[in-house]
Amino acid sequence: MADDDAHPRDGRPSIFSKKNVDFAAVLEEYEHPTPARISQKNQRRRFSEFSNETLAVMSSLGVHGASKERMLREIMRVDKCNYMESHAVLTKMNENLEGGTTLHKLPYQAIIAGAWALGVVIIPLGVFQQDLAMWFATEHVGVELPPPHEIDTVWKVGTWSWAWMEPIIGTWSFVLLALQLIRSNGLMIDAKPFNERILTARADGLYKKFRQYEREIVRDYSKSDPFGRDSYRARYGYPANSVLPLNRFSR
Repeated sequence: MADDDAHPRDGRPSIFSKKNVDFAAVLEEYEHPTPARISQKNQRRRFSEFSNETLAVMSSLGVHGASKERMLREIMRVDKCNYMESHAVLTKMNENLEGGTTLHKLPYQAIIAGAWALGVVIIPLGVFQQDLAMWFATEHVGVELPPPHEIDTVWKVGTWSWAWMEPIIGTWSFVLLALQLIRSNGLMIDAKPFNERILTARADGLYKKFRQYEREIVRDYSKSDPFGRDSYRARYGYPANSVLPLNRFSR
């Protein structure tokens, strides 16, 4: 391989020879950024500098900054306002989205809290902690306690308590597996899962309040930022694509 790299079939010495890589030759052969080139005005650094076509492609891929910039330009087109004024309208749209965020987040927060509780409690309660395992077995399971020497280590406690913990854990694991299978096959036939239904409801609700703007641009903007993914300032028109002062539209 080394000989092939150093002497290609065309007879010219390769600049990628393992013994001597001539990086200067590489830079001469291929186009590359230079300090002068990247300092020019046409170097795109923010979404506000991208073309409409570029923003449309990025928005279709779910990039929130691109969807936000498209929304700002749609506001400018319809309302005949400048870029700064469009952020004021965007602030109102964000406030509308924030209105139902707490309620929409509630099912997810309940599942997270429940999973944390079960995950933390089950370990000492039913598997490894002797006193808690004995209490649970006496009060809820109703089994006879073994002699002390049979549960004098965490491993023995786990072996003993697994007799009643395995059906519970195994059943819940199977339920979760079944739900995952239902969701994956539902997606195959274009059936919207719960999360997508929530995002669609939020997007449709935003469009109903701002019907003067293009429907898909409004809905894409809403869906690209579910439940306030951005920080507080970013949601009110700041980093990523804004070129306005940080305190321009602060509350």
